[in-house]
Amino acid sequence: MRQSSPAKPRRAAGSDAVSAVRRRMVRFGLGLVFAFAVVDGVFGERGLLANMDKRQRIGVQQTSIDEMTARNDALNADIRRLREDPSAVEELAREELGLMKDGELLIILRDAPPSAAQPSSGASSSR
Repeated sequence: MRQSSPAKPRRAAGSDAVSAVRRRMVRFGLGLVFAFAVVDGVFGERGLLANMDKRQRIGVQQTSIDEMTARNDALNADIRRLREDPSAVEELAREELGLMKDGELLIILRDAPPSAAQPSSGASSSR
């Protein structure tokens, strides 16, 4: 014959209250941990706001990199042109250094300053 398993001991009425308090404390603790995780996820060092700030900075830096790359490409094109095209060197020497070929004549024109003797149109009237 088999022996029946012993019946579970009944809990006292006071232990149910203790168990309810423990459940509330566990729920409160879990809620507190969850709240801390959410706050850290939004405001923490690696949180949402920090990531948004880093993405904005990356965008600014990427724009700067793109501008520098375009400038670098233009300078490389100028270098290639100066190495391969003799007329480009001549053009640059004329513009930057003011050089001329043999037999050329340089004429410098300057604007004449306005003279004070010129009468102004319709400014003087007689009485």
